[in-house]
Amino acid sequence: ASSVSRFDNGVTAGATGSGSIGVSGTLQTSGNPIQLGNHSALINLLANATIDSGNSSSGTINLGAIATNQKSLTLSSGATSGATINVVSVDNTIGGLTIQSAGDTVAFAQNVGSSTGSGAININNSQDVNFLGQVFGTNLAIQNTTAGKTVKFDGDLNLSGVLSTSLQGYNVAINGLNNQINNATSFNNLGNVFLNNGSTPGTTTFKNGFNAAFPSALNLKGTVISGGTVNIS
Repeated sequence: ASSVSRFDNGVTAGATGSGSIGVSGTLQTSGNPIQLGNHSALINLLANATIDSGNSSSGTINLGAIATNQKSLTLSSGATSGATINVVSVDNTIGGLTIQSAGDTVAFAQNVGSSTGSGAININNSQDVNFLGQVFGTNLAIQNTTAGKTVKFDGDLNLSGVLSTSLQGYNVAINGLNNQINNATSFNNLGNVFLNNGSTPGTTTFKNGFNAAFPSALNLKGTVISGGTVNIS
């Protein structure tokens, strides 16, 4: 069984300086902040890990660069406004990356995954989610994001599998310069879909086509390439 470490009043480790921080099992607080690492202090996953700050506006999560060692990582900050999640980077997603819940904005400042280190990415019960660097994954699933909020990829999105969305009123924006999704994709979300709407319109390739029958609007710029059937209605 995995271990549980609970810090009711919050926890800070490696917020300044360098070195590394080992994490495994479940790290919890009772609605108080978690701050681990920075741009210089690396977080090393020693086993599958869950970082859970409870359910409070004070339950923010701030993480430095993460070396997953092919372990799974789950992040949860509850459902209360103010509980942001900020992560510098994640070196690979082979073990899986899950946002289980987020009371406020989630942001990844740099790359998530790599061209040789990609696995499943799941985004559940979120508000706005911003990927500022490149994202590499196999399958990427978005479920239960709040209506009117946006899951946005400002860096290149590279999926060897499929992007799937649920029948809810959130938006999806793919704004990287060179994006590729290998398997047939269905945009089932009921909000907007934005393709190549970054400051410099890019190229998005759907190698096996895509379906955008459900979104309220499909906003296109740049170049969209499909190697399969496209259904827009």
